[in-house]
Amino acid sequence: MKANDMSALLKALAQLPKIISSYAFGEYAHISVKNNKENIENELKNFLQKSGMKGIEIKPINASVEDYFIKLLK
Repeated sequence: MKANDMSALLKALAQLPKIISSYAFGEYAHISVKNNKENIENELKNFLQKSGMKGIEIKPINASVEDYFIKLLK
């Protein structure tokens, strides 16, 4: 996912209990969520819009080797 202000996006994501992890990955932020519900994208978008975020883009992906490596480092 991404937004116009990535620093503020990562700070906002850290406040959500459904987010297991979030970190910058190039121009995007990769996140892991608890209980991957179908409506999680809408919940995230609504929360971020209420937090003042603009330019929100969410794209579900499968975890890559780099994602697993970062998880092991934590």
